[in-house]
Amino acid sequence: MKYFLFLKSKLGDFNSIKNMNEKGIVPFFDFVANNNDPFDINKKQLSFIDKLVKFWSKDKRFYIDHFDLSPNAVLPCGTHPYSSYKTLIQQEFNLGLVTGIDRDVTHDDALFDILSEKKDIPVAIRLQFDDVIAPRIVLNELKELISELRVHTSIIDIVIDCRVLDKDVDFIKNKIHKFINAYESLKIDSLVIITSSSIPMVINDYFKTGTFGYIDRDELKLWNKVKDLDTEHTSITYGDYGTVSPDFQEIITDGPIPIVPKVTYTFQDKFYISRGKKTTQHPRGFKQFKDIANEVMRLKGFRTGFSFGDNYIELIADKSNVKSGNATTWISATMNQHLNYVNALV
Repeated sequence: MKYFLFLKSKLGDFNSIKNMNEKGIVPFFDFVANNNDPFDINKKQLSFIDKLVKFWSKDKRFYIDHFDLSPNAVLPCGTHPYSSYKTLIQQEFNLGLVTGIDRDVTHDDALFDILSEKKDIPVAIRLQFDDVIAPRIVLNELKELISELRVHTSIIDIVIDCRVLDKDVDFIKNKIHKFINAYESLKIDSLVIITSSSIPMVINDYFKTGTFGYIDRDELKLWNKVKDLDTEHTSITYGDYGTVSPDFQEIITDGPIPIVPKVTYTFQDKFYISRGKKTTQHPRGFKQFKDIANEVMRLKGFRTGFSFGDNYIELIADKSNVKSGNATTWISATMNQHLNYVNALV
């Protein structure tokens, strides 16, 4: 396991991992739904679990977290939504569970109920960057949580989730180094997954509709600064959010969702991002995707035939067919080209 890819539980994200070229990638799903609607949570959770059962190999590790759900979220029957994953454990899926020092009692009750089903279910403890700034305080809470988890499992790893990088990379690196050095004192053999992103929640702050350009991949800069830290008990592992912002939020509306074509393409140190206009307001409508695909193919360094995602871009760019795709298939394609390319780098 060398690359943890943090995804949303949406169809476009899920489909991106069905065409992976490389081994060593571990999907880490953040389940998303309307927090205020138990029926929406239940519907989306059943759909997500159904896709996992149908399309995911039981022996391949993956994680599911409810980081994006409110602590007050419940199913229509009143139970905690995290309890639903017990069925996957009972079906022998290699599911990793997730908790944190900030999770409430109802979440951890559901988690420990699942852990009681089987010995050594993997557990990731997800920390935020603010948690690692004061390691002495956090270590006490970590030790207590790890002690409780060890009753059920010996596979306990740490995620340091830096989200969208909005601070100086050297500052973040120094804080992570200090925390990992302190964590080493616990003498626990574990992975420490460093995950982050450069994709903002509101892309319009960087690129207006009808424009294109590059943004730096600061997550790779951070990784290159932390990967060689000398450790005895921990293995430092790379993670990122692909081409979707960690702060992505579902649009909740009674009307149609406006579609603005957007394609993101990954290079070693930059993202290329191109945005079209609203499909309802542009004469090319969804055909804007064909125009953008042609732009991407003309970029220096485009990886012809490298992955499913690259092949998809070539297919849409081909003017001999009428295919243009849609917002969901393009998320799958851009995430897929990213994960296959980055996995080859790290």
